[in-house]
Amino acid sequence: MEFVEGRLVTLFRQVAEAGQGDTISVEDALDAVGQSSFAALLLLPSAIIVTPISGIPGAPTIAAIVIVLVCIQFLAGRQRIWLPRRVLRVCISRDRFTRVVGRAEPMISRFDRLVRPRLTFLVNRGMVIAMALISTALALTMPPMEILPLTSTLTAAIIALFALAMLARDGLLALAGLVASLAAGIGFIGFVVPEVVGWLT
Repeated sequence: MEFVEGRLVTLFRQVAEAGQGDTISVEDALDAVGQSSFAALLLLPSAIIVTPISGIPGAPTIAAIVIVLVCIQFLAGRQRIWLPRRVLRVCISRDRFTRVVGRAEPMISRFDRLVRPRLTFLVNRGMVIAMALISTALALTMPPMEILPLTSTLTAAIIALFALAMLARDGLLALAGLVASLAAGIGFIGFVVPEVVGWLT
């Protein structure tokens, strides 16, 4: 199945129905959105970390690994994305995922209504490459930021903006992501780095 609609509600519903049994693996989720769509593969882990699932220990790190590998392989020109078997086997309870998505769905639906094709000339090859590079850099900050509440969620939200911009050809979202990533970079250098250093020492 391919995810091409550019709607978060559709994405989460497809993942909730992915695979079989009481759990959903990373592999099931990727198969649900289609492993040949870079934007959809970027949206899946980032959008999930925007939800309360980010509170599960290790979830932001797994998402970051997926995002970095997806971006690097896209930039290298690979047509299909490879992920380590150990990452693909990571699972979450289907009931837990469904409950979280169910609670978040009204807010997600409202956001979906704001996403549409506009300023499409901005979503060109150069911009897509820039968004992939920025997403890689942002994802690399997620594992060390797990110790700080909400930081991984905010970082993932920026990456999700980029992915939605690509899927919907929404140049305004792309610009919003660029501004947000600049603000995140300034915040990371000015606040997060000293906090992490202080925590480690």
